[in-house]
Amino acid sequence: MMLEFVKNRFIKGSIMLLQKTTLLDLQKAQNEHDTEYHPDIIALGTIGRLKHMALHNAKYAARFAVATAEDNENVFNKTLTDSFIIGLSTANTLTQNLEKQIEGERKVASHRSNSRDFCLEYLQVVGRMAKACESIDHLEDYPFRSEINKANLSLVTLLLDEAFSRNFDLSKAYTDRIADVEKHSGFAIFSSDTSNR
Repeated sequence: MMLEFVKNRFIKGSIMLLQKTTLLDLQKAQNEHDTEYHPDIIALGTIGRLKHMALHNAKYAARFAVATAEDNENVFNKTLTDSFIIGLSTANTLTQNLEKQIEGERKVASHRSNSRDFCLEYLQVVGRMAKACESIDHLEDYPFRSEINKANLSLVTLLLDEAFSRNFDLSKAYTDRIADVEKHSGFAIFSSDTSNR
């Protein structure tokens, strides 16, 4: 599946939306991928999956920081792609319609001037997501679902904005990464796609 971003429609000032494939289409494709290639994570249940996704985001925050410090664009872009995939999976776990929610998020673009600013913003949002997950364990009087929902929306919006600012073809990177994961997955032997066996 080839996805094409267009630059003629903006959210937060510079996020490109999909022309031929919507975010909801991507979420559906990601859900199919996760069901077929990550049944171990699907089996965790909702809370376990949300915590798993939060851990992925923490890992990516560290990768973004190292890639920025080392000025490694390849690692930065790979992490941008992986993080976007986790954002889609998180949205699916929450039954969050990103497309619909992002439509309501039209605001002035953030004024990040460099990768360091992106990393700080990403880290702050990941911290909010981690706090929400932690509150579940402590049975705190805390609106964890709405906070994780808001944090994930912020992350996906931030990632799309960063991809646009870098002129990075996130659609192609997404497609390539999913194909690579499927090709190398231990669960490929159970796949309905016989080319991955």
